[in-house]
Amino acid sequence: MKKVFLFIIILFINYNCTKNNNDNKNQIPTNIKKDTTSPIKEYTDIKEALNNSNNVYRLNLHGQEIEKLPTAISKLSNLRELDLYEIGLKELPLEVFKLKNLRELHLWENQIKKLPPEIGELTNLENLDLGENLLSDLPNEIGKLVNLKKLFLGGNQINKLTPEIGKLINLQWLSLWKNDLKTLPPEIERLTNLKKLILIGNPFSEQEKAKIRKLLPKCKILFEEELAD
Repeated sequence: MKKVFLFIIILFINYNCTKNNNDNKNQIPTNIKKDTTSPIKEYTDIKEALNNSNNVYRLNLHGQEIEKLPTAISKLSNLRELDLYEIGLKELPLEVFKLKNLRELHLWENQIKKLPPEIGELTNLENLDLGENLLSDLPNEIGKLVNLKKLFLGGNQINKLTPEIGKLINLQWLSLWKNDLKTLPPEIERLTNLKKLILIGNPFSEQEKAKIRKLLPKCKILFEEELAD
C-alpha cells in the first residue's frame, strides 16, 4: 500500500513539474525584449524621410535631379546608407558631414569637382563611391576614414593621390580606373588588407607598374582591361 501511495506522489510531482516547464516556455520573460526584427525600409522621398527623421536608416534618391540637398538632411541622425546616384550634385552641403552614423555614401555620376576636408568627419564610413565625377584630387582628410573598406574613384580627373591614402589600413577595394595618374605614392605599401586595385585607363609607365606591384605583392592589380570579379 505504501509503495502504491509513493508511486502516486511521484506521478503528481512529475505532472506539476512538466506543466510548469511548459507554462514557462509559453511565457515571454519580462527582462528580455521581444525580437521585432524586420527588413529596414528604404526611403526614396526626401520629404517623407525628413518627416520620419529618427526612423530613417536608408535613403535612396537615385536619379531625382535634386541638384541641391536640403540642409535639414542633418536631422537624419540614424542614417546608415545614403544613395545620391545621378542627382546632378555639384557640391555636397556641409550638413551631410554631420551624419556621423553613415556607413555607405554613394555619389556616383554627379558633377562634384571638390571634396571638402569635412569628409574626414565621417569616420564610420565603410563604403565611399565617388565614381564618374570631376575630381582632380582628394583632401588629406581622406586619411581619417580608417574604417573604409571600399573606395571607388574611377572616371574622374585625378592626377595625384595624397600620401594620406596610406592611412586607410582597412581598405580592401580601391578603384582608380580612368583617371590621369602617372604614379602612386609609396605610402600605398601600408594598405596590407587591399585585395583589389583597379588602375585601368591611367598612363602608368612599365617602370611605375613594376614599382606598384612590388609595393603591393599580395594585391590583385589591374592595369589592363579584364574581368574584374
